[in-house]
Amino acid sequence: MVDITPSHAAALADDDLDLGPPPPLATRIWMYSKRHPTVVIGLAILVAMALISIAAPLLASDPLELNPIIRLKPPSAEFWFGTDFLGREVYARVIYGGRISLTVGLAVAVIAT
Repeated sequence: MVDITPSHAAALADDDLDLGPPPPLATRIWMYSKRHPTVVIGLAILVAMALISIAAPLLASDPLELNPIIRLKPPSAEFWFGTDFLGREVYARVIYGGRISLTVGLAVAVIAT
């Protein structure tokens, strides 16, 4: 071990200090998430939105299907978000709209980079 005194502190290089091996990746991720919880929450929301958007055909009906008989229905067990004035299911439109939002966001991030 190297004796660190104020007069010798400036002369030490990084390889002179015995810091030991770095902690495992899981430990580093856990420590980062404790220091920056908003980043972790934002990443979780982004991943959830991406997964739901990818699975849109399995989770919702056709967002462009017109059915004037069911127009302006309030939210219910059959129509989670209700229907609009053309009889389109709002839930399906929101789920499929996530695909467009993610595409635009990714394009903006690539262009900005």
